[in-house]
Amino acid sequence: MFLKSLEKALKGIIFSPQTLIPLLVVVLVSFVSVQLTSWVLERPLTDIFLYYETMGQNNLLYLFLTQYPFEIATMIITGIIILFVTVVALMSLAHFASGKKFIKAVNDAVMEWKKSLALTIVAIIIGFLLLVAFFVINFIFDLLYSLGIEALNSFLALILMPLIIVIIGIILTIKFAFVLPAMIKEKPKKALQKSWDFTNNKFWLSFVFVLVLGIIVFLLWSVIPYIGFLLGIDIIFDLIGEILAVTFFGLAISYYYIDN
Repeated sequence: MFLKSLEKALKGIIFSPQTLIPLLVVVLVSFVSVQLTSWVLERPLTDIFLYYETMGQNNLLYLFLTQYPFEIATMIITGIIILFVTVVALMSLAHFASGKKFIKAVNDAVMEWKKSLALTIVAIIIGFLLLVAFFVINFIFDLLYSLGIEALNSFLALILMPLIIVIIGIILTIKFAFVLPAMIKEKPKKALQKSWDFTNNKFWLSFVFVLVLGIIVFLLWSVIPYIGFLLGIDIIFDLIGEILAVTFFGLAISYYYIDN
């Protein structure tokens, strides 16, 4: 039962608080990266503020790609670095969940950086393909909207399109949620296949597990920062909530896969 995985993840954080260190490193790297690259947004944000009406009449995607290539490239590189560090951190949690001591788990995750880099690239490719798919779906719906049938447009906009996006998101989330723990013993390509195959016979159980886990992560990510807001120390509690939420997610996903 997946409740055992959630229990083990909770105990892992309580009795082995050092498991929070990898995500603490991710948060620090993210904070430093954002601070170092925040200046690249000054020019585009200033232009948007000053020339909003003029820019709104143009294709914004084309405009940003042609007018701010350096800024976009900088933000993309920063995002890739943060994503890579996050993957390494989650890999260390997966190794820890497999029964290794914390230091060895972190060391193994660092030594397997090529796996993490490969998975980072795969994640970027999947993200890009999803973006393309979204534009294709949006284009198809725009054609249907052009028919001008009010009842049809309402159905498409309020029901069908959101439903398609949610279904695609759920399926991909369930199918690829267990890639990280699968990569402990497999190469990235094989781990993707293992994660996909893992849910073939237990899709709905995995769905319920990920749903419950998602609710818990959401609560950690929202309630703890709210407590910080009430106490007037937002930033610290924001970081605590983020670290706890992602660490719990990484451990729970790993335990669920390894125990089954």
